[in-house]
This record gives sequence, structure tokens and C-alpha cells, in this order.
Amino acid sequence: MLTGLLHLWRKLWLTIKNYNLFPSIPPTQDQHQLRNQRLSTRLFIVLLILSLIVLILYTSLITITQTLKFTSPSITQYRQLYSTYSQTLSCDCKQISINYDTFLHLNYTLHQVCDSIFVTQDWFDYLQRASPNIPMYGVDLRRSAANIFQGMRAFCDLSRQTIENRLTEFYATQYVSADVVPDELFQLQAESLISQFISSTINNFLLSLASIRQTTQSNVLLNAQFNNFKFETDQVSSVYSYPCLYNGCSCANSAKCTMQCVVFNGIELTVLFYVPGMYIGCYPVESLLQSDLRCWYNQSCISQVQSYFNASAPMNVTALKAAVSEEFEMNSTMEEILGKLMIEEWFPTLMYENYYNACSPSECSYVVEVRNSVVYIVTTVIGVIGGLVTILRLIVPRVVTLVRKNRQTEASATISTEQETHSNILQRIKNYAETFSLFPSIPPTQDQHQLRNQRLSTRLFIILLILSLIVLILYTSLITITQTLKFTSPSITQYRQLYSTYSQTLSCDCKQISINYHTFLHLNYTLHQVCDSIFVTQDWFDYLTLARPQTILYADDFLVSGTYLFQGMRAFCDLSRQTIENRLTEFYATQYVSADVVPDELFQLQAESLISQFISSTINNFLLSLSSIRQTTQSNILFSARQTNYALLIYQTNLIYSIPYSYSGCSCASSAKCAYQCRMYNGLHPTVLFYVPGMYIGCYPVESLLQSDLRCWYNQSCISQVQSYFNASAPMNVTALKAAVSEEFEMNSTMEEILGKLMIEEWFPTLMYENYYNACSPSECSYVVEVRNSVVYIVTTVIGVIGGLVTILRLIVPRAVALNLNVFPSIPPTQDQHQLRNQRLSTRLFIVLLIISLIVLILYTSLITITQTLKFTSPSITQYRQLYSTYSQTLSCDCKQISINYHTFLHLNYTLHQVCDSIFVTQDWFDYLTLARPQTILYADDFLVSGTYLFQGMRAFCDLSRQTIENRLTEFYATQYVSADVVPDELFQLQAESLISQFISSTINNFLLSLSSIRQTTQSNILFSARQTNYELGVYQNVVVYSIPYSYSGCSCASSAKCAYQCRMYNGFHPTVLFYVPGMYIGCYPVESLLQSDLRCWYNQSCISQVQSYFNASAPMNVTALKAAVSEEFVTNSTMEEILGKLMIEEWFPTLMYENYYNACSPSECSYVVEVRNSVVYIVTTVIGVIGGLVTILKQAIPLFVELSVFCSRKWRMNYGRNSVLPVV
Repeated sequence: MLTGLLHLWRKLWLTIKNYNLFPSIPPTQDQHQLRNQRLSTRLFIVLLILSLIVLILYTSLITITQTLKFTSPSITQYRQLYSTYSQTLSCDCKQISINYDTFLHLNYTLHQVCDSIFVTQDWFDYLQRASPNIPMYGVDLRRSAANIFQGMRAFCDLSRQTIENRLTEFYATQYVSADVVPDELFQLQAESLISQFISSTINNFLLSLASIRQTTQSNVLLNAQFNNFKFETDQVSSVYSYPCLYNGCSCANSAKCTMQCVVFNGIELTVLFYVPGMYIGCYPVESLLQSDLRCWYNQSCISQVQSYFNASAPMNVTALKAAVSEEFEMNSTMEEILGKLMIEEWFPTLMYENYYNACSPSECSYVVEVRNSVVYIVTTVIGVIGGLVTILRLIVPRVVTLVRKNRQTEASATISTEQETHSNILQRIKNYAETFSLFPSIPPTQDQHQLRNQRLSTRLFIILLILSLIVLILYTSLITITQTLKFTSPSITQYRQLYSTYSQTLSCDCKQISINYHTFLHLNYTLHQVCDSIFVTQDWFDYLTLARPQTILYADDFLVSGTYLFQGMRAFCDLSRQTIENRLTEFYATQYVSADVVPDELFQLQAESLISQFISSTINNFLLSLSSIRQTTQSNILFSARQTNYALLIYQTNLIYSIPYSYSGCSCASSAKCAYQCRMYNGLHPTVLFYVPGMYIGCYPVESLLQSDLRCWYNQSCISQVQSYFNASAPMNVTALKAAVSEEFEMNSTMEEILGKLMIEEWFPTLMYENYYNACSPSECSYVVEVRNSVVYIVTTVIGVIGGLVTILRLIVPRAVALNLNVFPSIPPTQDQHQLRNQRLSTRLFIVLLIISLIVLILYTSLITITQTLKFTSPSITQYRQLYSTYSQTLSCDCKQISINYHTFLHLNYTLHQVCDSIFVTQDWFDYLTLARPQTILYADDFLVSGTYLFQGMRAFCDLSRQTIENRLTEFYATQYVSADVVPDELFQLQAESLISQFISSTINNFLLSLSSIRQTTQSNILFSARQTNYELGVYQNVVVYSIPYSYSGCSCASSAKCAYQCRMYNGFHPTVLFYVPGMYIGCYPVESLLQSDLRCWYNQSCISQVQSYFNASAPMNVTALKAAVSEEFVTNSTMEEILGKLMIEEWFPTLMYENYYNACSPSECSYVVEVRNSVVYIVTTVIGVIGGLVTILKQAIPLFVELSVFCSRKWRMNYGRNSVLPVV
């Protein structure tokens, strides 16, 4: 056994020692050459093993940065990934814009008073009904309580309505994120959004209320209970007014004058009770804001108050609960409570999972440092081994031969190498080239035919190899390729350098695609200098009040009107400033959306456009708000306490009636804009001492102020002239405005022109592009260049191909010239049949395995179905639609422009109710109604009187509706539609319809809220309607003017502004009703009456003629009825409230332009997934790439396998044969 092992070891040792991969052909006996061949074999094996070891070690040990991907992760999987790979995890959202209502709900509770009995109609009726039927002072709680609590209900209703409207808009706002936002960051962002929403909602509400409050004071509107102005008669025919004082504060100078509410003993000044926390002053709303609810938390206080009311009308009232409120104290003023929108507590609900599901990431990627996988290492080795073996086989023998060059000289040589002639060298080279063979036969042959085949094969091999390499080198070196180069984390300087060179193809994806404006844009401004001058200070107002003579003056005397004009000026300054600040806060919180870095110049243009839109929108909304107040003031015929729009006259010693004031032939009954130049009289004598340049007085101070200019206040001499008529005992140094300061306005620019620019002298925008760039924070920029392949690429390509190419040529060429079925001849050639048989078996097995491997490879690569992402560059809309019709489930087309203004693809036209284009809302019609009525005293509810104001209100509704829609459309068109991918046609249609529906709903709600604010504060302030439709005036003891609430069908205007009954036409001042006007109502305020009215009469020509028959026949007018068949939205008896509930819109006409959207989106590439088989090119390249390594491995492995198999078989047969010999008997 041991002998056998030693014999086997010696045989193995001799085999290894004599193993020769580079035998010479024909075989040589030269020991030097044989040693070279064996050394070459050993060196080849060592180098091959070392190379493979180095390659395997390198590929297995190096740490590579690898981007791993996770398809369609659930929220749980995402959180697990984020907990581990938070620094590099990125999950692209399929839906990058998500409405807030998807993931955020915001509930709230109002102050408990809003759900208490104190804001119910029952409570108001009780206060009115239980109030003693005796004359009372205005500061007596029993007289003012109903209005105070009506104001409280107004605040509750307006707060609730404001929140609901704003929440609807808030929920429709889009949250934009290209990647999934982590849970914690999402929480912080949501909290910030909620905080901004609450702050913005409160600020806008308070601004709206401030506009109403300040214009009310500026217009000196009369409180019907005479809390701001008192009236007395001259006991003849005239009535004059004077401001009320509260603790030394005059309502002429401030609306905030108040004193504590009391209960008097009738008209005696004996105070029975001071009501804790409750105040009364110029206007109930102003008083209420300074009041608190401490008494209404205290049951004893409530009982004490009730004890002074009529005991015959008891009501059980429960105090507020002191322990309920955590936000407010019992003594928190209503102004403090309203400063939080009367909200006790907000309850936000954030649903991160809903956000995640809406974002719906299809794939998450994260970066890890890993080692290469076994599969990668094996495929790399197989890919390299073919070329490596070929190169080593070419290089190693030649290097060894060169190093071990035979230095022995032959003794028999008689001619030295140096003596060889040039011709002999050339002859030897020629002979070598002619006889050179890469494919010698084994054993060597002398057959000329075979030798010729071998030489032809060699030459063909060399030619094909060289040609192939030349073609490959030329192709890879000469072709121009479009190459996308990438630049990681470029600085702004590097980006600008790249953009200057590659502007057409440069693309830098933003990490943060939505950036708040305040990050890169600041907008400062300066108001008109008058807003910082003495002319809008309380000192100036007090001076104007104190400096005028303490005598009765004309209402249009500048000594009287000046205070209110300058108060209006201050109101304009304050409201402008507050409006700008509120809007800037919202503007800064708006998001600028861009998927890629926007170039500097384009960014500049876009920012200028944003600023321009902001300024325009801010001004338009401010003017609309002011216009709403102005027009409802005129429509309600609200009485200016200084009698600038209506004069009060005495009728039959104890009744008072009103007549409209006229300015230069313009009646305040027809227009609120009637005015003429301010003047200064000589006391009550009608002599005009001085006309104040540029200043006007008219129906309302605000309307007069808008027509005035400041020329006098730029002129020191003019100011001194005005002051010369003031009381000399109260001097004041006043400096004129500076004429050189203003570039925007002239000295004679009217206040309307100044206010038309929001009183802004100049805007100072600051654009910080670098801040935008840093916030965008592009991680990578890519740009396309056309280049030729690099030398490295060419060399690596040649090396990668040469192994397989040489192998294929060595296999094909000689066999193409002459068939040779022995791939493994022994060297030196043998005649041993056993060895020849092994060689033939190896050849057959090699061919079979090679063919089987190639067949399997070809079948596998050609038959398998692969999921392939195909791309389509710059598809037209037609091509996109074709792709979508076929690949709708997987088609994705990235938009170049992900945010697109609505006006690009959406236009919204409309038609207003036909009445808005009819004669009934024209000035001619108003003048006709004024002139056509008898010039006698008429009842306030006579249609001859009320008709004008009802139709003025109708025009106001038309104008305000139109202006509201235009303003909102401007903002709507500037809103951005955000989509990362092209949105399909049908979905786009649905989304557009939803956007339009939200826009219409939001526009209507905001308009109605604005109107409701005005209506409710008007009632809460008990503003007196000049035609005495809400309160009637009388004279007490021939001197003092008092008021009592008017009632309509048992409904008192003290309890509700909505009291009304059908309009009627009387027989002059006799109470006989001649005609009830169908559908038309008159009540406390014309606006409230109009809302309950309908237009049925004005659709009927006979009804119109009937109404006209009671007019003055000397002023005929042809009037055509409305067309009943025109309207599909409204019927003839639709009330104005129903019509206004749809913003007076008959029909909307939306135009959606999908092609415009598609072109603006401008997808550069569409990708879609298909299941396909591999192409012929892929199959061929795969086979070529594999065949070199495959042949090399088979040629090395098969002979060894065959020899081992034969050896084992022979041994087994020998053993089996020996064991099977039977003994012979």
C-alpha cells in the first residue's frame, strides 16, 4: 500500500515538474528551451493564481458605497429604515402635493358664552320686554343691554363663521414634499402650519373688524340710542348735535370713550347699581370690547341685575361656569377674548399615516457601506479570466525567453551575427513570416497541403484579429457620445460657472422643492409721510376739538368736519399698515415650488412677478373691503351725527323728520359722493371766511376725504391761515409736509389716488438668491455633453473583448480551413492509443459541453421574460395619450416645470344676474325715483321713500359681487398647480372641477362673511338709519331729542335687524295704503329688507306700470321688465339673499385647456414598464462576453476530468476483476 502511494506521489511529482503549457512545435529536445517552457508554465500559473487571489481579495474586501432600494415600503418598514438609515434614506413621493385635510383636522371649542343663553334671541327679547317702560339714559344697562349682548352674539357668530371659512380654505391648501417627510419633522411642520393658520385667521378677522370700527367713527355714524352724540332742538325747526362725554373723553375725538354701566333710578341721576365689568360708551361694540364677563359668572350678580327689570317677565338664567375656561379669566375683557377669536382651545389631529399613504412612495433608497457579494465576485472573476489568460499566455513565455536568453555560441559557427548581411536578415524574416504557424498539426506533418492550411489559418487569424481590433478601436475612439456628467453638491459659485457653460442642459435637483418666501425675499415699504405726521395724532384731533369756538356751527364748517376728516386719514394709515403686515405674514409663509434650481435671471423675473401680484392683490382686497363698508353704509342710509348727509327738522313740535342734504345740486339720497370744498364760516352767519384748498366735505366724511388732497398741508402759509380761525387760547405748532419727499404722489394727489396704492410711497424688495439656493440645496447637478470615449475606456473595452475574440477566432479559423476534431493534442505528439482516446473523449466532451452551455445561455437569455423600463424622449401630447392608453398602470412622465399657474390652463368666465345689467341699478333710475316722488313728508316705510335705497343696495350687491369675483380670480389664476408627473386627462379634469368648486365656494363664503360682519356690527352698534326705519325720533319737553325702536309686525328693531314687512305705497302722509309692492320688503335697515325681498314685480311689466302710476307724472321713464326666461339658476321669486348666496352668478363658464397644461409641464421623458424578451444584440453580446472565460475553463478542466475519470475507471475495473477471480478446484 505504502509502495503504491510512493509510486503515485513520484508520478504526480514528475507530472508537475514536467508540466508544460508552452511546448514548442515541433517538439524540441533542447534542455534550455524545455526549461524555458516549464518556467513559463510555472510563472504563468503563479501569476494567474496571484492575479485571481488579488482580484478576489480586492473585490471581496473593499468597502463600497452602495445604494440599496426597497420597493413599496409600508409605513412600518419606512420607520424601521429611517431608524437605521436616517442620514441617507430617501423615499420619493408618487403624489408630491397633498391637501391638508388628508392628514390634518383642526377642531376647537368657542368660549362658553357662545353656547350660553346670553347670546340667544330669547335673551334679547327678554331684555327688551322686561325693560321698564320709562325714559332712561343711554348708559343705563336696561336700555343698552340688548345691544351689548347682540354684539356678543355677533362676535360668536363671526368668529365661528370666520374659522369655518378659513378652515375650508386651509384644508384645500396643498402640502408639497418630493420625499417622505420623517415623522418628527412632519410634526414640527404641522405645528408651524397650524400656528400660522391661527395667527393669520385672527389677524384677518381683527383687521376686518377694525376696518368697520374705524370707518364707523370716521363717518361719525350716529348710535340710535344717542350714546355718541346727543341732539337738542332750537325749539323752532332745527335740530343740532353735540358729542357725548365719558369721564372727560369726547366721542368726537375717540370711539373708545366709556364708563361703567349703571342702573339709574329712572331719569334721575341716582345710581342704584354699578354693573361689574360692563361698560357703556360711544358705540356698544367699542364698549363691549372693554367689558368683561365677571358679572355673568356670578349668580348673585345676575339676580341683582334682573331685579331691576320688569318682574312680570321673569327668566331663569344660569351663570357661566368659572371652572370651564383654562384660556381666559373671568375678568378677561372681550377684546382679549376676541384677540383669540373667542377660542377656548384648539384640538389638532395629525394623521401621519394618512400623509404617508397619500405620498405613497413606490421606492425608498438608502446608502450603505458593504462588501461585494459572492455572485459579484464570481461573475467578475469569470469576466476577467479569459482576457487575463490570453494576455499571460502571450506575455509570459516571451518574458522568460528574453530573460533567459541563450548566450552560448556554437563553436562550429564560422560566420558571426555581426557579419550577417542585410539581405540575409530580410531573407530570414521573410522565411519566418512564410512558415509562421499558430496552428501546427500534432504530430508535425510534412504534408504541404496541411502546412498550407495551417499557414492560411494563421494569416487569416491575424488579419481578422487586427481588423476586429482596428474596427473596435476606431469605433470606440471616433464615435461622439452624448454623456451625462454629474457634479456633486455644487456651491452657488460652481453652479453659476456650470450654468454659464451648460445652460441648455444643466439640471440640479432640489433636495427641498418647496421653500417659504421669507427665506429669500423681504419686502419693506414706506407709507405716505402724512401717516407719520402730526395730522394723524390724537394731539391734533384734541387740538381741532378744543380750538374751535364753543358755539353752534354749520355741519360743513371745517372747524366741525376737520376732526373727522383727519380721523379718517388716520384710519386709512392704520388700516393700510395693518393690511400690509397681515398680508406680508401670509405672503412670507407661501411656498415657492421648484423641482430644479431656478437660474438667477429667471428667479429674479419670477420674484418680481410674485411681488407685483402680492401688491396688486393686497390693494384690491383692501379697496374691496373698504368699498363693502362704504356701499352698505350708503345703502342703509346710516345717519352721520353731524348731519352731513341728512338734516333733522321738527314737525308739529314733537315729531322729527329727515331730509337729504345736497352739495352743489347733488343729493345724498342719490349718491354718497356728493361733496364740495371745505369752508370756514363766521360763526352761524353764512358768510364764508375761507375755502380750505384741496379739502372737501360731503355726505360722509370718508367719502369727502377720498376726494380731498393734501395741498394745504404741504403749505405752511395755508396751515397758518387755517389756524388763524381757531381759538387763539389753544395754540399748536404745526409743520407742513415736505414737498420734496414724495416721488410717487403729487401734492394734489387725492386721498383716493393715494389709497389706491395703499398709501405706499415706495416698496423696497430684497431678493436673496443665495438663500434660495442654499435652501434648495442641490445634492447633484447633471449636464449633457457630446464627447469621444477616453483612452481608458478604449483600452478597457479592448482588454474586455480581446480574450473572447482570440478564443473564438482560434476555435473557428483553423476549423474553417480544415476540420480538426482534436482540441487537446498531446505535446509532444503521441501515438499512444490510450492517450489519443483520452484526447478525443476530451474533445467530444468539450464540444458537447460548450454547445450545451451556449444553447442553455441562448435559450435562457432569449426566452426569459424581463421587466424592462422603456423610455420615450420629449413625447408630444398625442404620443403621451397613445402611451397612456396602452401603459396607463406604469406610465410616468416627469414634468420639467412642476408648478404651473392656473391661468395657464384654466379660464373662468361668468354671467351675473340680469338685474345687474338692467336699468334698476343705474344712477338714472335712482334719480328718477328721487325726482318722481311727491315733495311732501312721507312715511319712512313708503316705497316712494325706501325704493331708492333698496335699489342702491341692489347695485351695491352687483358691484361688490363683480369686484369680489375679479379680485379672487386674479388670486386664483396666480395660484400654482403642483404635479411632479403629467396628470392624465381624466384625472386632470376631475381635479380642475374640484378646484373650481372650491374657488366658488370659498369666494362666496368670504363675501358673505364680509357682508355679515358689516351687517352684524351695524345692528350691534344700533346705527341710526336716516329715514328712521329702525328707530323713530321724538322731542321730549320741546328740547331733548329721544329715540324709540321701530316695530314691524310685532318685531322690534331693538331685538333684531331682520324685522320687516311688505313695502307699501301710501296716500301721501295719510296712513291709507294704496298698493303693496309684490316681493319688496321694508324693515329696520334697507340692506336687511332687500335680502328678504325678491324681484317678482320687476319681471312683470304690469306691476312696474302699477308702481310707476304712483310716481310724479311730470317725470316719466320707460322701464322694461326683466326677462323671466333668461335665468336657469334663479326663479322670479328667488330672494335677494338666495341670489346673493350664489354671488349673483347666473352661470359659470369654465374653460380647461389640458394641452396648455401639458406644454407647460413639458415632460422631457416618459418611462413605462413592459415585460419583454431580451433582444438579439443583448443575447449576442452576452454570449461573446461569456464564451472566452467558458472556453478557457472547459479547456483546463475537461482533460483533467477525463483523465481522472479514465484513471478511476481503470482502477475500479482492475480491482473488480481481481476480486471476481474464483478459485479453481
